[in-house]
Amino acid sequence: MITRCYYILLDDVSSWNESFQHVVMQQKAECKKLMDFWASEYAYTVYDEIDFEPYQDDCAHFDKFWDLEDLLDADIDTLESLGYTRDECEFCYAVLTYRYDLIHKHLQLGTLADIDISNHRRGFAVEGESYNVLRECRTFYADAFDVDGLARYLEEGYEKRIAEVDKRDFRFLLQAAAYCQLEGLIKSRTN
Repeated sequence: MITRCYYILLDDVSSWNESFQHVVMQQKAECKKLMDFWASEYAYTVYDEIDFEPYQDDCAHFDKFWDLEDLLDADIDTLESLGYTRDECEFCYAVLTYRYDLIHKHLQLGTLADIDISNHRRGFAVEGESYNVLRECRTFYADAFDVDGLARYLEEGYEKRIAEVDKRDFRFLLQAAAYCQLEGLIKSRTN
């Protein structure tokens, strides 16, 4: 699972800062070797999408105690009066709190993801006061590396050093992989 999470994050080497791409390429190759080993020796299905539903509380950027009104700074009726649809608001909330069932409901419905939602009128994004599903997915998994420190594991692996890992780091890895995979699912649906 850990290797698969890293592989999800390392898959698109070009999305990484150019100065770090050599580390990403080397670590991606190491992940692939492990995944190929498990696939050939134990017949594990390591290249399938990960089902993050059992881990949704660990994946969520905002925990389940946040409600839609608190996160989006307005209730659903107010947001609808500003021009947003109920589905757009619910999808945004589902992504922010990683509510697996709602995310997949809106992926199947084709709910618009690339829209800034705030307590201002539709189409009026205010920095720091609006959420955009696609932007938040990228922000959440980028933060796991830049803010929460997962990048050091790639660097230490590249330099063949042993890194200590704790439960908090595994949670950041799960969250980052879940949002990265979700961003890919959303983009594939719109291409």
